[in-house]
Amino acid sequence: VILTPGIRPPGSAADDQKRVLTPGEAIAAGADYIVVGRPIQEADDPVACARAIVDEIADALAARLRSS
Repeated sequence: VILTPGIRPPGSAADDQKRVLTPGEAIAAGADYIVVGRPIQEADDPVACARAIVDEIADALAARLRSS
């Protein structure tokens, strides 16, 4: 099981994270679970931010399945 912290949507600030990945990059790299905190918590519209992240994860999973 691979848990990947430091996930940031495209265009988000890295804040205090030294290494960050987008949700899609993390899934493509083999992450089973990702940790997304501040980008959702601090978003003007947290629900829209979370939905965008879920959509990006779905796209990355679909791409992973196509390449298998």
